[in-house]
Amino acid sequence: MISDKKSNKKDPEKEYFGSTGQKIRKTRERKGVPAPQLAANCGITKGAMSLYENGLRQVGDEKRKAIADALGVSDYALKDHQLHDSSDILFTLFEMAEMGYLKPVVTEDSVGVQIMNPDLHDAILVWNEKYQQKLDGTLSQEEFDEWKDSFSLDKVVPPEKIVPQPVGNGSSSEEIRSLQMLRQTMEYDIGRVEHCIENDDVVGIWSMFKVLKTNLLNWLDRDIESMIEKNETHSDHKSQSE
Repeated sequence: MISDKKSNKKDPEKEYFGSTGQKIRKTRERKGVPAPQLAANCGITKGAMSLYENGLRQVGDEKRKAIADALGVSDYALKDHQLHDSSDILFTLFEMAEMGYLKPVVTEDSVGVQIMNPDLHDAILVWNEKYQQKLDGTLSQEEFDEWKDSFSLDKVVPPEKIVPQPVGNGSSSEEIRSLQMLRQTMEYDIGRVEHCIENDDVVGIWSMFKVLKTNLLNWLDRDIESMIEKNETHSDHKSQSE
């Protein structure tokens, strides 16, 4: 997760739209559900729903979950995460780093974070896939919002991990690119192993060893075999010419 822009301090003119009441109204209107109907589906009065949406009454956890179920979205989609400004976000990142979810990363022209938690990493892969679909027009904004609001870590099926592709003509540049792709894949896997070690997750460690073995064998089967075949063909042609 990289950013090449410096964050500004809290903008007093920027309105906060992260309250539970605001999220309930936004989600309800996007789905075309009248407030009285939503209230009836949740077993609360129309007046109470109005108070919730206008921020005049706090929404308890049970009520929030009931409203989320009625709207067909995740409970977390309606939760107020209290991220009002850059300081809120920064201290949240501090806590996430202490919990082993991420660590700061600085490059020559950018700053960001590296995700260390396997579940969060896979979730962001899925998020990026959906985000790219929205950018290229294959997914509408409404469909993208629907996906976000219904998101659940328990249902994450990450996109198939990119594995090194067979080289073309066996040139040194393609061999280097193949090795670079292998390194990226292995670094990700090793990061997951380190996370398991830090958390004394023996089952996870052995599971990741299997993943490491599979990815390495895939690379050997695809790239190395192709390189050998290309080099042998090149050697045969050279022998015949001599």
